[in-house]
Amino acid sequence: MRFTRFEALASGAVDREFGERVRVEPQRASGEFSHGGPDPDRTAFETTAVVDLTPVLPTTERAAAHPTTVPSETVHVSFATSALPILPRQGDIIVALERDGRTFLVAVTEPDGMGRVLCRCRGARKP
Repeated sequence: MRFTRFEALASGAVDREFGERVRVEPQRASGEFSHGGPDPDRTAFETTAVVDLTPVLPTTERAAAHPTTVPSETVHVSFATSALPILPRQGDIIVALERDGRTFLVAVTEPDGMGRVLCRCRGARKP
């Protein structure tokens, strides 16, 4: 079996087991001549994603015994690339529809090159 096919099967299983419904709301960047707000060139959409409210990353060879919490990020949201009509960008809002509409602000978007995209988010809050 080709690795890309295996990754797609594994990613689908992860989404079925751990995924939840989210809405991605694209935002314009604020700047000298604009005030941010919804991006009229990119349409909001709903999809399934894995939402991790307490991301922990290994940082050393002893990481299994001593994982490191990521202090500047409050949430990681992971998407299957095939589930995304557009790639979320910094400043976009992700709404966790199954968590009473909690919202997260995308700080960094990182495609992994193997079929998933990780959004490192800040600013978790309830509406």
